[in-house]
Amino acid sequence: PWLELPALLDESRHAELHAAIRSMTPVDRARTLSRLSAPRIHQLLESIEPTFAAGLVEAVPDSQAFRLLAEIPAPTAANIVQHLPEERGADLLQRLDERSAAEIYQHLPETFARQTRTLAAYPPDTAGGLMSPHFLAYRGSLLVREVIDDMRDNNERYRGFAIQYLYVVDDRN
Repeated sequence: PWLELPALLDESRHAELHAAIRSMTPVDRARTLSRLSAPRIHQLLESIEPTFAAGLVEAVPDSQAFRLLAEIPAPTAANIVQHLPEERGADLLQRLDERSAAEIYQHLPETFARQTRTLAAYPPDTAGGLMSPHFLAYRGSLLVREVIDDMRDNNERYRGFAIQYLYVVDDRN
């Protein structure tokens, strides 16, 4: 399917473009992205939904993801980075030169940019660089059903949190 992508991009056939990419295995997606020129990558990432573009970036190795962000305009890169888990965005932005990273940060929502900058302050291979600042804490008075409902209702919000534990807290946390 990767041979079809240039024609789908040229003809702005976005639904078919999404379908072609979705039909590929993660390995084929990474291979396809590595075969596209910088202008084609920009065109592709501009043509698909930011959450889908973030999924593509997240599925490729760091070196390739870094290259993708480095080769596209800052507003497009920011639109993708804000749909990545903050830790992943921080790791990728940390690898960019200062000027490029600053341009992307300018286009990120303020809270996300602040949190990502905080994470980027830690080298990626240290505890601070590996940790996730996110956790879920629930009052002990809640029913298990209520906790599960919250997790289902906020599944998109919690998507990048890499949650392994839930904390039960009292009124004083």
